[in-house]
Amino acid sequence: MDINEFYQTAIQSEDSHYVYFDLRPFGDRQREAVDSYMRDALNTIQNGASTTGERTVILITDLSTVIPDSARDSLAELRNAGVSISVQGRRS
Repeated sequence: MDINEFYQTAIQSEDSHYVYFDLRPFGDRQREAVDSYMRDALNTIQNGASTTGERTVILITDLSTVIPDSARDSLAELRNAGVSISVQGRRS
C-alpha cells in the first residue's frame, strides 16, 4: 500500500494533543495500513522532518488486528527518535 492510499482511506481527526488515524475502514488490510504509516513516518524522521510536532499519533484498529513485526520495529525506532505514537485496538 502506498501512503496516498493510506491518507485517502484512513479517517483522520485531530485536536491540540492528538492526531488520530482510524484504520478500520481498511477492513482486513489494517495490518498493511499500520505498516505503511510506520514506514512512511520513519522515512520522514530519517530525512530530518517532523511528523506531527508535539502531538501524539494514535492509529486505531479493530481489536483483532495483529501488528506486523516490521511495524513493531518501525514503532520502536520512532519512539527512540522521540515520536509519540501508539496503536489502539477498539471495538467496531
